[in-house]
Amino acid sequence: MAKTDFLTIRNASILVSMFKNSKITIGVPHHTPGGTEEMPCSEHKYGDENTGYIGQYISEKMGASFVCACNYFLDPNKALNTDYAVAIIKSNPTYLIEIHGHDKRRTDNDIEISCGNRQRETYAIKLKQQIESIISEWSSEDPKWSLLNKIKIGANFEYIYFKATGSATIQDMDWIPLHIELSYILRRNAETNQLSNEGILFQDVLCEAIKRVCK
Repeated sequence: MAKTDFLTIRNASILVSMFKNSKITIGVPHHTPGGTEEMPCSEHKYGDENTGYIGQYISEKMGASFVCACNYFLDPNKALNTDYAVAIIKSNPTYLIEIHGHDKRRTDNDIEISCGNRQRETYAIKLKQQIESIISEWSSEDPKWSLLNKIKIGANFEYIYFKATGSATIQDMDWIPLHIELSYILRRNAETNQLSNEGILFQDVLCEAIKRVCK
């Protein structure tokens, strides 16, 4: 079964891990396929629909390690003894890019980026600036990228809602973490449950931004 097939399973909890010789690991702890809103997990009831596809795309394009908990029965990034966290540790990253999803009920931002504390905030701000710069650059060259011009990004630790202060994989290790929360507009087409057009475009933007920040 191909890795993509694992990400489409709705009735089982599966951990996908692909290790590569890379200083970057893409982690996705709460993936569910589009249309599967809830996971079998009382600690984290709602899944981050389609985040696994985004993480997989970026990891393959960058040659980065990939760890994804699919439709999981526990909340895997809140402790370091879960199989998800153990796989992240095994991948030995310099940078951990952890991709999540939100529904905009708690923030007006389409994207929120956190490094888990104010001291590391500079990395989150750099990634925000690179995303905005790339969208501007690419929109001036090809109108299709203008679809992302209205995306609102928050990275100032004091003002974002999703600070990732309770995430062990963001807080407790020596790597540089970037916790990225994406709203539905970047993850799911409401009619098809597949990645939205905005999300398909954003994958390449995020990939390029990560390359520029995680040198």
